[in-house]
Amino acid sequence: MAIVQTKPEFKLSKNMWRVAVISAALTGGIFTAFLCRFDDGASVASEHYRQMVSFHSRIDPHLPPGAVVFIGDSITQGLAVTAITPYAVNYGIGHDTTSGVLQRLPIYESLGRSRCLVLAIGVNDLKVRNDREIVDNFQEILSRLEHVPWILISAILPIDEKTSDRMGDNLRIQSINRELKNMANINEKCGFVDVGKKLVDQSNGLADPYHTGDGIHLSRKGYAIWIDQLARSLPESPERKVSDQANIGSQTAH
Repeated sequence: MAIVQTKPEFKLSKNMWRVAVISAALTGGIFTAFLCRFDDGASVASEHYRQMVSFHSRIDPHLPPGAVVFIGDSITQGLAVTAITPYAVNYGIGHDTTSGVLQRLPIYESLGRSRCLVLAIGVNDLKVRNDREIVDNFQEILSRLEHVPWILISAILPIDEKTSDRMGDNLRIQSINRELKNMANINEKCGFVDVGKKLVDQSNGLADPYHTGDGIHLSRKGYAIWIDQLARSLPESPERKVSDQANIGSQTAH
């Protein structure tokens, strides 16, 4: 699988990045122009959801080239993205689904000048659509991201079925993840990372030390494993290459 990488010009302001990262973690005014709906009929545009989309829409135009953009649900929202790569922004929103991502994609103009998009979504879809519909939504998302230099799909993470009272979901997750891996393999601008095997117990469910007690959301230890795998899976950044070359030159000069 060929990985397409770009070499954007980096003119990065540390203050700009601090504002972007902090703002993405907060909530703000209501984005009244944005309105979509959950598949079960409840409003996706809850107060919190509208506020988050509103903040994203104000932050995104100011992101410098070369950002790594994370889009997903509450599990993504809780991810310390700058522990993965310095120039990153978190656009995770709690309760989101693939349908919600499809509807909010147009506001993220920065994707075309980003280094990579990390897509981590899907666990909330299990309640409202079948496996085929979930995979089809992922395919539709990818079809709308042809302008993005590179996309990393993170597999849907396993859950603890006993604690979350969602029996059978892990088999569905495994099946969907196989489809997502195949989808990434045939797309030269797409990668796939599956950290699930590092998080499960003997029953192939999310192990107790790796969730917060609800069987779904990652604990500190769970996030540490996910962060490590995501960092290993990102394409090498241009600024790192420049830094490595400078270090090599410095060493040979002695």
